[in-house]
Amino acid sequence: MNKILATTVLIIATLTGHALGQATPAKEAIKNKLNKIVVPSVDLKGASILDITAFMTEKSKALDPAHIGIKVTVDPNVARDIADSRADFSLKNIPMSALLQYVAAPFDISFTITDTGVVFMSKSSAQAVYLTKEYSNISPDFIKKSGNATSAQFKEFFENLGVKFDAVSNIQYSQIKKQLTIKNLEKELDLVDNLVSLYYESKGL
Repeated sequence: MNKILATTVLIIATLTGHALGQATPAKEAIKNKLNKIVVPSVDLKGASILDITAFMTEKSKALDPAHIGIKVTVDPNVARDIADSRADFSLKNIPMSALLQYVAAPFDISFTITDTGVVFMSKSSAQAVYLTKEYSNISPDFIKKSGNATSAQFKEFFENLGVKFDAVSNIQYSQIKKQLTIKNLEKELDLVDNLVSLYYESKGL
C-alpha cells in the first residue's frame, strides 16, 4: 500500500523584516543581542552586501561582551542577484537591530533571524511559508547508500533530483531513528513527498 508516512510538525510564516513563528531560546538570544549591541559608527562607501555582512559579523563580535557576536550572512542566490549593487552608509550609535533594516532597504531585500544568526534574503522568500515534515522508516538505501548516510548526503541527493534548498530550509537525518526531517517550501516538499512515496512503494510500506 502506497502511503506517505510524514507528519507536518511545524508551520513557520516568515514576514518581511524578521522571522515569526515558533520562538526558540537561540532565536530569542540573538534578538536580544541585536537590540543590545550598539554600533558607534558605520561609515561604508560603495559597499556590497558581502562587505556589509562581513562588517556586521565582525562588529557584533567586537562589541559583544562575550566576544561571540552574531553571524550575519546572505542567501547565495540573493548575493549573486545583487552582486553589482552598492550602497553608502553613514550612521552613528545605531543598534544592530536597526542597522539590519537600514541595510535591507537600499538593496530591496529582507532578512530572517534563525537559530544561528541572521540571513539576508529576497522579500519573496521572507514572505513564504515554510513547513517542516518528518519522514519515518528511511534507511540509507533511500539515497543508494549501503553504509552510513549523513544529512549532507541526503541534501545533495535531493538537490540532484531538483529539490531546492535556500537559506531558511534545512534537512536532518537520524540513521538511528531512521527518520528524515526537512524544512522547506511546500512546493519543494511536494517533490520530496513524491520521492518518498516511490521509496515506500518499493519497500511495500
